[in-house]
Amino acid sequence: MFQKMKPKNKSVFTLLSIVVFIFLVSTISAYYDIKAREGQLCGCKPSLSIIITLLSSAGIAVGIVLSNVITQGEEIKKQEIDTLPFLDFLESDERMIILKLIENKGRIPQAKLNKLDGFSRVKVHRTIEKLKAKGIILKERTGKVNKIILNSKYNLLLKKD
Repeated sequence: MFQKMKPKNKSVFTLLSIVVFIFLVSTISAYYDIKAREGQLCGCKPSLSIIITLLSSAGIAVGIVLSNVITQGEEIKKQEIDTLPFLDFLESDERMIILKLIENKGRIPQAKLNKLDGFSRVKVHRTIEKLKAKGIILKERTGKVNKIILNSKYNLLLKKD
């Protein structure tokens, strides 16, 4: 749930969680302080220092969980960004075809690639052959249609949801 939130909403949620926690600690501390000054605390109630220690420990645990959830989403974004250097090693035509493959979850009919701006059928064919020779893609013939498939070892690196 948290990972699907927009970054702005994550920040608001995190800030709200911190504010609520601080409010709870302050309220409980104030309550115990007032009761202690009035002399209404019996010996069976835990002391204020123990309550603050327990709440602080709970706050640290909540903070660790929140930071793990937040950074987990950032790691996924980082993985997506880390694929860009791989694409920089390709020629611009090859990069366009790979990006189109990524958009289509690693499979696309060759006829769709022919419709890319600035690509003729010959240019698409030659670029596909270069990528095939490099082992980045596979070409699968299905009837009269060629399916272009991203090699599975690259498909895992480049998959975007």
